[in-house]
Formats: sequence, C-alpha cells, structure tokens
Amino acid sequence: VRDCSRLQIEQTRLLVLSTAAAMDRHGSKAARQLIAMCKVAAPRMGCHVADVAMQVFGGAGVSQDTPLAHAYASLRTLRIADGPDEVHLLQIGRLELSRLRRTRDTDPLARVQSACDAFDPATYGSERRHSEDVSTDAHASEPRQAKREVRSKL
Repeated sequence: VRDCSRLQIEQTRLLVLSTAAAMDRHGSKAARQLIAMCKVAAPRMGCHVADVAMQVFGGAGVSQDTPLAHAYASLRTLRIADGPDEVHLLQIGRLELSRLRRTRDTDPLARVQSACDAFDPATYGSERRHSEDVSTDAHASEPRQAKREVRSKL
C-alpha cells in the first residue's frame, strides 16, 4: 500500500470539519486561511484518488465504461473553477505571514528572537579589524553600544 489515498481522504475530511467548526465559532472572516486550505486540499485529494482508481482499472479506467474518466475531468475542472491553486496558496501564505507578524509584535520572546536575529556576530567588530587609525578607547564602548541597540529594538 504505497499510495495512501485513505490517509489523504481522512486528512482532508478532518480539515473540512475543522474549518466548519472554526466558521461556526469565529465566522468566515476568521477562518479565511482554513477555507483557502480546503479549497486547495479537497480538489487535489479528489484528483489524486481518481487518478489512483484509474491506474487500478488500467485501460478501462480511461474509457467510458466506468465513470472514472468523467469524475477525474470534473475534479480537475473544479480545481480551476474556484480559482487556481496558486491564488489560494498565495492567500494562505499572506495570512500566515500576517499572523506571524502579529505574534512577533505581541510575544516578548519573539521580539527578543527578532532582535537577536538582527545582531550578526560575524560582522560585529569588523570595522575594528579593518581600521588601524582608530584608537582602542573608541572600541571599548562597542559592546555596550551593541547591547543598547539590541535593547532599543525590544
């Protein structure tokens, strides 16, 4: 059982149920990201399952003797009818980035992480190594200045 169609069906079913629950609790605007995920996952899963079924039936799977060819064509059309997957994936990405920005702005630990990410130890002090005409007293305050800069970003 190399191809886990049942697994994909169950994953998509749970995603749809989760989306419906979120829409009931918080409204459709709050569930936009989950709705976009469903619009991508359900048609992809349907096409995959129909494709596997056509493989199982062999030549009969693509003939008019079984409804598989019609089902696959309908499912493929559904992937485009509600908007291309790329549009929904773009919306998912935008919503995820905005959620992360909000979290970073409100979460103190994320703010500290952001400030630490801004500090690059590889380039810290490189001015000192490359300039010989500056006195050593000026460099004594560099670590304190760097700490102040990191604190000001918090």
